[in-house]
Amino acid sequence: MVVARTGLSARNHPSIPSFDKEGRRRQSGKFAPGPVVEGDTLKQRDIGLGLRAMPNPGEWLACRLQFKVTFYDCWTDQLKEQSMLLAFSAAIAAQAMPCAPVEAAGQLFDDDVHWIIVGELHGTNEAPDAFANLVCLATRTNRPVTVAVEFSSDWQPAFDLFLASDGGPKAQQDFLELPDWQKDFQDGRTSVAMLRLFETLRRMKQSGAIADVRATDIGQSTPPGLERDAAMADAWQKIAQPDNGLVLALVGNIHAMRVPLTYSGGSVATAGSLMPPAHTVTVNIVGNGGDAWNCTREGCGVSHALPSPKADKGLQFSESADTPWAVTYELGVPTTAALPALQKNAREGD
Repeated sequence: MVVARTGLSARNHPSIPSFDKEGRRRQSGKFAPGPVVEGDTLKQRDIGLGLRAMPNPGEWLACRLQFKVTFYDCWTDQLKEQSMLLAFSAAIAAQAMPCAPVEAAGQLFDDDVHWIIVGELHGTNEAPDAFANLVCLATRTNRPVTVAVEFSSDWQPAFDLFLASDGGPKAQQDFLELPDWQKDFQDGRTSVAMLRLFETLRRMKQSGAIADVRATDIGQSTPPGLERDAAMADAWQKIAQPDNGLVLALVGNIHAMRVPLTYSGGSVATAGSLMPPAHTVTVNIVGNGGDAWNCTREGCGVSHALPSPKADKGLQFSESADTPWAVTYELGVPTTAALPALQKNAREGD
């Protein structure tokens, strides 16, 4: 099912903190790796990559809590000594990431595919986590992987700053000063789940597993005359990558459609429909019903009792070129609502 939502343009936002010509925030001091923290289940250590040791979301944390081991032991049981960690290359770091297996996922990463456009219903915990896992699986192909997100290109300097940081409280506080996190209209793109995704991507980038993270929604750099979907498709195709490079984009499910969206008054050329079809795969992430945080005319809040199809976890590839998406990523579980990272106004009763 196609779930429509309200989109916003990147206009009339308040100014963001100033950045220097290299894209770093103007402030004193530098980010530095955090200290080693000792604990029964949260023993952590740096690996010489400038990373701050801190709990990681999702399955990595679950692994540590279940097996009473360190974060890096969850990467691979061969990493027993810190000196061994220092010797591993970025490629080995990518191979060591604990991706959750998804049946038939390898078909997404065919050599001819250069763009994987992943659509979601904004405002769930499960969709960003599933996307992070797809990125993890993509790194296993040993192809250069770039991630694109549905944030204004105007905020790229702030993304670069966070990705290069230690991910600590000060870095997160600075990142959350972006207008998108601060606005009253919280449509799910600025949820705790998305912040968790960005922390995962920060670690992946610093380990060398992914090449970059790009903000590709409309901004001041958008060529004049381009509509929002056309601008996103244009930005994805302009991402610099080698011949074997792979771009994974996370956007709302409407933007990801590979066919134009038609309605009684006409049609909209979606971003996915404007991509080179021979080199693009579109994916829609779907849960077995559940909840989501979204916005209506009454305001923003938790929507309950989403449609409840029952499906097993996995990828379903469409045999028809007329379906909105080429692939459906069935989560196999109901979704849960991901609240805004900075909660503003909500509908009554939420």
